[in-house]
Amino acid sequence: MDGREIKHVALIKTFGMLSPNKTTDEPMEFIGLDLETNHITGELMLLGFWEDGKYKHYIDHFLSILYTYVRKSIYDNKRIVWWNRLDPFIIFKQFLLIQKEPADIQRAMEYYGKIGGVWDKKEKGWIVKPVISVNINGHEFGILHSIRSSIQFYIKDGDEVKKTWAYDIAGMYQSGLEKEATSRFDWYSKVDKSAHLVNWLDFATDKHYREEIVLKSNMFDARAVHDLAIATITEFYNAFGAYPKNLISQGSLARSALMAQLDNLKLDANEHGKRIGMEYHMDHIVNMLGPKKAKDFFALVTEAYSAGYIEAIRFGHADKGAYADIASAYPAIIVKLYDLKDADYSDGTGTPERAKYGYTFIRGYINAPKHLKFNPITIKHPVHTSTNIRASGYYKASYTIEERDFME
Repeated sequence: MDGREIKHVALIKTFGMLSPNKTTDEPMEFIGLDLETNHITGELMLLGFWEDGKYKHYIDHFLSILYTYVRKSIYDNKRIVWWNRLDPFIIFKQFLLIQKEPADIQRAMEYYGKIGGVWDKKEKGWIVKPVISVNINGHEFGILHSIRSSIQFYIKDGDEVKKTWAYDIAGMYQSGLEKEATSRFDWYSKVDKSAHLVNWLDFATDKHYREEIVLKSNMFDARAVHDLAIATITEFYNAFGAYPKNLISQGSLARSALMAQLDNLKLDANEHGKRIGMEYHMDHIVNMLGPKKAKDFFALVTEAYSAGYIEAIRFGHADKGAYADIASAYPAIIVKLYDLKDADYSDGTGTPERAKYGYTFIRGYINAPKHLKFNPITIKHPVHTSTNIRASGYYKASYTIEERDFME
């Protein structure tokens, strides 16, 4: 992909630049957004906004409406906020739908969530083109970048590129919108279940259903997102005496809290907020194993990593569904990892030995029968190499000894 210099992770010695410019004395202002789709086709059907105590809704011309609110966000210094990971994808889809060139669609799909556009202010041109763009009212409008489920929009006015972030507030809270809003706001209530599986024929023909159920529910949710965003920065201010400058993620909020606390402790943020250093072990590993084996070792460790197991174990239809997640699952495991600062490294062939107070990585052939229900070992898809698969059959793979034990 263009516009980026790739640095091997083994060469990283510092990371996480903590900019002192993370907090402000003035709170952000927000525009709450909630959308409704046809739950059968996925088509966007309704856009609702809550701003300055007023609700407005729209049922067509969605990109033009979004452009209007993004322009308002930029020039009125407000941030659009929504709730859940679906909304940004639905918005991204609106940009995709009017693209004429398949290559532009393919590029946007590859860049979304991975690479952002970069504008050269001096040369007045794109160093890296934005994720996707359209032309509205003679202005270039599009998505510059996306991180998690937040989106950075831009509008090109002449030779200037104006940017603004729209945030997913759900990441700031533990529970769903209904529970979080109901516990905080007396005015909030779920109008009716049918408001979220909308009958769009009834919406068009039945005034009571349209105004008292669907639109009222959409208004409540747009207002709730707006008010929960305010609650987030207010609680932050009560704790740290300053307001965060962005709400991209809990990680960005934590960095803002750290910089605010440095200021509270009268510490120089420019000095104490510099890059966080990593203890660098690769030189030690290279000296112990030699450059060739060290490189192979790092490749083996990387190959053996398996991301989350997400698979449809059974296909079919259910009237209702639910999902569960484990809070702080990654930190809970990380604190149990062994400290490998002064570790010894060894390699060999044949039957692997289990490392005591350490880790054993294996590269070899496995035979996974088709009837195997759960296979923790991942390999790259032979054609679509950006995708990991858990395959059946006889093939070569890299894995941990614990995965080998499970398979046996």
